[in-house]
Order: sequence, then structure tokens, then C-alpha cells
Amino acid sequence: MQKTKHMKKNQLFQILVYFQNILKSQFRSIKFYICLFLLVTPTIATFILLSQDFEIVQAYSQLDKDMVIFWSGYLAHSLRFFPIFCIILTCNIVSEHFEKKTAPFTFTLPMSRSKILVITVLTYELIFVGMILLGLIIFQITDLFVFNHRISIEGFLFAILFHIVTLNIWFSLCYLLSTLTRNTIVSLSLPLVYMFIELLLPSTGSWSFLSITHSSVKLLDKITSLVIGETISLSQIVVPVVIFLSITTTLITGSIWLFSKQDLRTD
Repeated sequence: MQKTKHMKKNQLFQILVYFQNILKSQFRSIKFYICLFLLVTPTIATFILLSQDFEIVQAYSQLDKDMVIFWSGYLAHSLRFFPIFCIILTCNIVSEHFEKKTAPFTFTLPMSRSKILVITVLTYELIFVGMILLGLIIFQITDLFVFNHRISIEGFLFAILFHIVTLNIWFSLCYLLSTLTRNTIVSLSLPLVYMFIELLLPSTGSWSFLSITHSSVKLLDKITSLVIGETISLSQIVVPVVIFLSITTTLITGSIWLFSKQDLRTD
């Protein structure tokens, strides 16, 4: 009994140490600060574009400001920049350990390999939530100072949900590539190439379903309609959110299962 309790304490300590090491490695890397810049870019882009019509925007009603500044401005710009920061941040989530030859040590801690990968995923989820909140807070402070406009609590919460759902698609894609290829260049370049190809796909029709960004835009439009009071069925939001989360869960779970079967030896 005492031995079991000691083992649990030791395992919890190992989890905390591993969690701390992930955070330290992120904060010390230059890519983290590149991601911070990408995080504030939607705010910068929104206010640079709106500054040309400053007096007109100032005269808008609260609802019109919500639409122009927040939904059609900040969130629309974030659809392009946030996925890039997600890809850069997570492209080496697993491959880094193989490129640095530390995989045999990292994935043979006193925990199962699957548990280590789950902890890694949860750590990055916390980082995403923190960065999403930071981006929204920076935007709100700037918006309050420039246009004296406040985001509604409802809008704030829906924005967090929207970002978490859409970012996780890109995260799961990078996670799958990093886990299976063990190559950072591949897991960085393929999602970026896919983002470029998305620009060539039509925004309507059957081809649009192949585009994460087009699907995200449709989801954002539905959320915007709901928040501003238009008549819309809640299922029109719930269904795409469930689909997004199902794809994310499948990719991450599949990545963990496949990686648990792989040989950890590095070349």
C-alpha cells in the first residue's frame, strides 16, 4: 500500500516535471516569440484598416461596431494568422525529440508512452487557451482605447470556443505529421502548403469541404448570426463543432496509438 502510494507520488512528480520542461522549452525558443507576433497581428491589421474610416466607425452603434471591428475585423483576420502560429508552435511537438536524439530517454520515463503523449497534448491545449485569451485581451484593450468599444461577454466566450475548435484541427494535423514522420520540416511545410492550396479552392460547392479555412469561415458566419440575434438553428453551430472536434480527436488518438507501436531508436 505504502509502495503504491509512493509510486503514484513519484509519477505525479514526473508529470509535473515533464509539463514544466515543455513550457520552458517553448518560452526559450524563438518560435514562441514569432507566434506571439502572429497572435497580435490580427489586432494590428484590424485597426490599421479601420483607422482610414475612424470617424465613421466611431459613429456606429454598439451592434455595428461588434460586426465591423470584432466579427468581420479581428476574428476574420485571425482565421489566417492563428493557424500559422499554431503550425509553427507545434510542428516539432514529437519530431524534436528524434532530431535531438532524446526520444529514447523522453519516452521511457516512469510512465507509459501514451500517457506522455497525452500530457504533451494537454500542455499544448493549455498554451493555446492562454494565447487565445492573451490575443483577445490585447484586442479588447486596444479596441477600448481607440474606439471605446467593449466586446460582449457572449461574444468573448463564442470567440474562445471558435478559436479552440478551429486551432485544434491544425494542431491535430501537425501532431499527426510530427508523430509519424519524426521530421519537423515535413510537419511544418505540409500544413503551410495545404494553406496555400486552400486559397485556390472555391469557397462554395463540394470542394469547399476540403478546406479547413472555408469550413471555419462558415462556422464563424453562423456564430456571428447567432450572436447578433438573427434567426438560426443551434444545430447549425453544434453540428460543425462536433465534426471539427471529432476529426481532432480521431487524428490525435490515432497518432498516439500509432506512435505507441513505433520503434524509438534514432538513426
